[in-house]
Amino acid sequence: MRIPAFSLPPEALPGLALGLRRHGLSWLDASGEGELGSRSHLLFGPGEVAVARAGDPDPLALAILPPAGVGEPTALGAVLALAFDAAWSSPPTFGLRQPPRHRRPADAVVAFRRAHAASLVYDHRRAEARLGAENAEALAWAERAVDEALRDGPPVRLALGPVQAEDPALHRARILAALEAIGRGDLYQVNLARPFTASFVGDPLALALAMRRTSPVPLGAYLEGPGELTLVARTMERFLLVEGDRVESRPIKGTVAEQAGAEGILLASEKERAEHAMIVDLVRNDLGRIAAPGTVRTPRLFAVEPYAHLRHLVSVVEARLRPGTSLPALLAATFPPASVSGAPKSAAIEHIEALEAAPRGFYTGALGGLGRDGVVGLAVAIRTVELEGRRAGTLRYFAGGGIVSASDPEAELAETELKARAFLDAVRALAAAPPF
Repeated sequence: MRIPAFSLPPEALPGLALGLRRHGLSWLDASGEGELGSRSHLLFGPGEVAVARAGDPDPLALAILPPAGVGEPTALGAVLALAFDAAWSSPPTFGLRQPPRHRRPADAVVAFRRAHAASLVYDHRRAEARLGAENAEALAWAERAVDEALRDGPPVRLALGPVQAEDPALHRARILAALEAIGRGDLYQVNLARPFTASFVGDPLALALAMRRTSPVPLGAYLEGPGELTLVARTMERFLLVEGDRVESRPIKGTVAEQAGAEGILLASEKERAEHAMIVDLVRNDLGRIAAPGTVRTPRLFAVEPYAHLRHLVSVVEARLRPGTSLPALLAATFPPASVSGAPKSAAIEHIEALEAAPRGFYTGALGGLGRDGVVGLAVAIRTVELEGRRAGTLRYFAGGGIVSASDPEAELAETELKARAFLDAVRALAAAPPF
């Protein structure tokens, strides 16, 4: 059963999200630009929340597709979020040789899957929405819930305390240590991140709406996790798209500020191109572990794409999965994402653990949707805020970049400031704008 589409202007989506979140909300928010940003998904209503914690042996086992439902066939049935820290919960899977340096409490969440009774699929190109649900009763309820939400989207507020950026000297020392390790031949590239922290009072959805305004990107997310955990992301990097036996990844590596001649600067940079090529090779290798022989391809290489304040080098890597490959098996071969770890991946993860001041949590993990039609879309959790507390608490944001032998510590440090703008611009907007 496919119910008719109904018209909805794109500017109505924030109000709809505000109204639906009383039922529980997971919002995968597209920008409306390009193929990546063509569809948004609002999942709402009751449903199961499955959680993996730091002491669990296999957090990737949560990657299970929901059953088919009724209504819109492309509706999502669940969202999935995997923390970068999940790599340390399952050493045999990831091939890590050393024990973790940071103490992660056994109850720390490293993955969650949240199912919802209903989902609204919004087509930005047509300005149309369709509903899907787990059964006919849920579908009828979803229609009523959407009607009510469109009439009543309550305002939300959020206030933040001063944002504390990690001392630049600490990140500079981290980069120098990474360059020494690269010089020894321990690895070729490692992604290193710098944390920004703050306290907050109010509704995390207000931050999601502010980042939506100030940082338009194809793949946004607002996910209410277990307990008092909330994730807010404005990412542009596709980790995995799975459609039948086809899998695609779009690694991003190489960054310059938006400026005159930015595309030429990126393409002419030997350092940025070499850094990107290493990551593309790593993605090809990861997919090759579970791909049918001879099917790994790179149909797009060294493309320059503009995003808020930045330009990035982007490539497309695709493959055909071997028959019978499960989603957990695919993730075991490819997670954590190549662009936010390094090469070789196991050595890079070990150096991240050794050099960074604290665990990353969900930053540089993966998040996205599990379709009732079997389609899976996961993004890399960059430009991601992790909030602990439903109405008051603390938040963390990270900004980082890849370190290679040609890296300049001062330039890498400046890149963290540039990438932090996705968060800091939203903080300023919250302080200046009226409540939503």
